[in-house]
Amino acid sequence: PNKDTNIDAPTIGKAILKARGMFTEEYFYWVAIKVLIGYTFLFNVCFILALKYLN
Repeated sequence: PNKDTNIDAPTIGKAILKARGMFTEEYFYWVAIKVLIGYTFLFNVCFILALKYLN
């Protein structure tokens, strides 16, 4: 928790994100996790297809 009254954010981390112009809403964490899972499946499928093509 942020105890400094000069910073208008609930936590220091959110204050830093807001100062750098990044997203601070919680649903973006879940969007990032879903994107990571999606890219994992995509690259694994591409890798498997490349191995099948080279074999």
